Amino acid sequence: SRLNSLVKSLPGSLGIKEFAVSHTVSGASGDNLYNFCYARTIGAGYRGGFNSNGGVDEHFIPFYGIKLIAGRNFLADFPADKNAIILSRLALERLGMKSPDEAIRKLVEVNNNSLFSGGDWKHAEIIGVIEDYEQTSFLETGNGNVGIMLTYKNVLLSNQIPKKIALRIDHLLFPET
Repeated sequence: SRLNSLVKSLPGSLGIKEFAVSHTVSGASGDNLYNFCYARTIGAGYRGGFNSNGGVDEHFIPFYGIKLIAGRNFLADFPADKNAIILSRLALERLGMKSPDEAIRKLVEVNNNSLFSGGDWKHAEIIGVIEDYEQTSFLETGNGNVGIMLTYKNVLLSNQIPKKIALRIDHLLFPET
């Protein structure tokens, strides 16, 4: 894809300090209010729909300064991460888990389409827990924070294709006039 080609060319590009890719960008009008992923503990009934920036890369958490409170971040092209998720503290609570440390390595089921899509549930391992962060724009009202679920790119959930890129550029190359 064009985004993959662009991302491969970014390291070492003049002026690009950092970058991250994701399916959506927090605060983008309308994008995040309806980008839901669903999770439940294995064998349990439905437990929660969660906001998501969708498929993210390994740069997403450090780029946005999201606090990782347990476990680890995604690793680039690490085979074990094809069935891994990172959940926020609130998402864990909604799944009935008591602590971030308890959640690491637990298996849950996730769904990429909708709560009512039937047999589309896939097993996923929780590899990390992050602090919750605001997903909606400052001016929008909507679902509020219901917990966050991140997947690695679109490997686990096929509809979470990274479509957005955030760049941090070297301000010395582009001084204010």
